Amino acid sequence: MQSDLVIKENELIDPSDYPEDQRSLVNDFNSRIRRLTGIITGILNRGSGERKVIDAMANGKNGMLCILDVDKFKNTNDDYGHNVGDKVLRGIADVLKLTFRDDDIIFRLGGSQPTLSASRTSRYTCPPIPSRRSPLPSHGR
Repeated sequence: MQSDLVIKENELIDPSDYPEDQRSLVNDFNSRIRRLTGIITGILNRGSGERKVIDAMANGKNGMLCILDVDKFKNTNDDYGHNVGDKVLRGIADVLKLTFRDDDIIFRLGGSQPTLSASRTSRYTCPPIPSRRSPLPSHGR
């Protein structure tokens, strides 16, 4: 058993790994994580992500808001099942967490729309992320 409670941001922890006197704290932490994050992705959910962006704006933090849409995501779920779709969303969330800074706000707006708010950017310093996207055929959509 571990003697000190070690917490990783947005990750649930197993209460049975901790002494009895710390399990209530672990359960409280897990409840908070469930309220703030999506269990599938481990990133903030829409409500908590929007609150963080609003707070950042209210505190005068400039930045960019980027809403991503995963093309053909419904087809992935339909063709391969929701377990595979969940893995795709987790993979995208993991790449965003590795790519952006710790103080950037990464959340799931809904469905297949991971969203991020990157601070300390301006129209002059913001990389042209949308232009890096290679166009894909729309297949009538």
